[in-house]
Amino acid sequence: MRSMGNDLRSIEIQGYLNGVWEKGDAEEALRLARELRATEHELSFRDAMRLVILLAQTEHHLFDKAADRWLERLLEEESEPAIIQVATAAVDGLRGPVGDRCAVALRGIITGYFDER
Repeated sequence: MRSMGNDLRSIEIQGYLNGVWEKGDAEEALRLARELRATEHELSFRDAMRLVILLAQTEHHLFDKAADRWLERLLEEESEPAIIQVATAAVDGLRGPVGDRCAVALRGIITGYFDER
């Protein structure tokens, strides 16, 4: 059962994450994600996507695991095949020569599609 303390801590962690995304600190983002999970919460769908992009950009060894986890969440939350296909292709391309464009595509999917629901 979640406690009020865990809920307050999760809000605090989510606030810290905003600064982490700006700094591009993959290790700190991972630490905060783990700490958030310890409060019985998880990263928002958007923040999980940001983590995947950051791990790709920093060539972090946990990229594949994070990408797979995000795509699993996408499959649970989304039934539109076109969105799934574009997001999957964008995640696959994050580590390649068009990684920056793939990151923009993922951000666009989240902002344009999921935030409007």
